[in-house]
Amino acid sequence: MQEKNPTKLSAKQLRFVDEYLVDFNATAAAKRAGYSEKTAAVIGHENLRKPYISKHISEKVSALAMSSEEALIRISEFARSSLNEYFTIRQLPYTPKVEKRLAELIDDLRKEIEFEDKYAAAAGLSDKELETHRSAQQDRKRQIVRYEIEFEQNPNATRIVDGPTQLIDVPELDMAKLVADKEKGKIKSITPTQFGTKVELYAADAALINIAKILGLFEKDNAYKHEHTGKDGAPLQAPVTFISADSLTPEQLQEYIKAAIGDTSEL
Repeated sequence: MQEKNPTKLSAKQLRFVDEYLVDFNATAAAKRAGYSEKTAAVIGHENLRKPYISKHISEKVSALAMSSEEALIRISEFARSSLNEYFTIRQLPYTPKVEKRLAELIDDLRKEIEFEDKYAAAAGLSDKELETHRSAQQDRKRQIVRYEIEFEQNPNATRIVDGPTQLIDVPELDMAKLVADKEKGKIKSITPTQFGTKVELYAADAALINIAKILGLFEKDNAYKHEHTGKDGAPLQAPVTFISADSLTPEQLQEYIKAAIGDTSEL
């Protein structure tokens, strides 16, 4: 049933307005406001078309006192965003697996037996420790016998064993920074999965299109129509050609935006 000139927004509509101002995404705002996943896209679009909701959004924007420059900066952050800024590099020990021939393994075990005997003699082990030492040495000698028998049968036999431990760079997700930026509206979603944390950023091309809308580059995408005149208000002498945002690549959008703001740096 059609609403008749409501003067007060419902709690859900107020929540929609607040969420819409986070990222200006009507569908996402509707979902976060509590509307169902199936109807969020339709309701989000309808809410923006309702005069009393649109008016409330305008009032909230005015209250926030965000200038067009600030809005441009914020959306530009979406366009520049990258997951790289949420990773830190730590050095961690890593032991790779390597392939060794049986002859090498036999030689390694003999050296280990010799070293452990020297250590036991120099360390002054207790009777219980000596018993443990002798048992470990016996295990090493038995392993040599096993390798020697197998080596006689197959001189080319190998084993996959631990190699030398080394330090490697390991990227780790900075969850604290990620959650903080999610609260600020810079991250679209953070979802735990069986394979790890799934992070979704706002699409850079969508952010570029929003920048283009703010700059008024695409008439068909503007919420309001603008009057275009020439010098001193006189009619334009040549027709103005407008370009659809949908027909441009993100790279082309960047070029149009930089030209519009007179910027030579990268967005």
